[in-house]
Amino acid sequence: MARPHIESIDAYGVAPVVLGEGLFAGARSRLLSADDSDGSSTALVTCPAGWRGELGGSRAVELLLLTGAGSLGGRALRPGTWAWVPAGAVGGELVLAAESDVLVMVESERSAGGEVEVIDTVEAVFEEVSVATEVTGVPPGLSIKSLRVDAETRDRSWIAGAVPGWLGYRAEIHPTVEEALLLRGDCLLGNSGTMRAGDYFWRPGGIYHGPFATREGMLYFFRTKGGDLAVEWFDPPGWEKQARAYYDQTPFFAAGVGGA
Repeated sequence: MARPHIESIDAYGVAPVVLGEGLFAGARSRLLSADDSDGSSTALVTCPAGWRGELGGSRAVELLLLTGAGSLGGRALRPGTWAWVPAGAVGGELVLAAESDVLVMVESERSAGGEVEVIDTVEAVFEEVSVATEVTGVPPGLSIKSLRVDAETRDRSWIAGAVPGWLGYRAEIHPTVEEALLLRGDCLLGNSGTMRAGDYFWRPGGIYHGPFATREGMLYFFRTKGGDLAVEWFDPPGWEKQARAYYDQTPFFAAGVGGA
């Protein structure tokens, strides 16, 4: 069965299970979504200090280190480091020197090929959405750090960041699957409510979603699957009132609040 629509869940609210075998044997795994038909999955994995394992088997693995420290193929990992390990890749030894939380995305089986990629997303440069993806119509204030575009499938991975007070007035729909973990801040989604740091969704293609608003700013890790990202926009009625009510839940100017 293909992965179900998940919108959204607290990743840390999922009960962990100690893995007895497989890629991350000995670690605690919170399974966030899975596809029974092709074996692909996304999990929040907590590895103990000193854990090590060899990636690069029959399935490609995508990683985002959330907490902790370690190395991949001898290259240093720190919080915010993203990595792609293709199936059959050489140099896929993962070593975690400290207890670490890792977002782990295991792909369906594909032919082997390619090299290990490691990117420190903190040091990566933000770009305008239209420049990085050719998607137009996104309000100013939202930028992305492109991490990967699969040459064959056109699947994408990126970091998206929005400034405090950012407001997107439009909802959207697209044919690609969309998957995300909110890393920092807050986000009101017009279709499903508020997301906070640690919340995760898996959204199949063809699902109407948005608009979006953030009070404190937001930083997301995103993936799309199933072809090039193409967006159709909608202007839902009543969104301005809903967004304003969300903003008014906290002071516009917070200095001195609660102080003498």
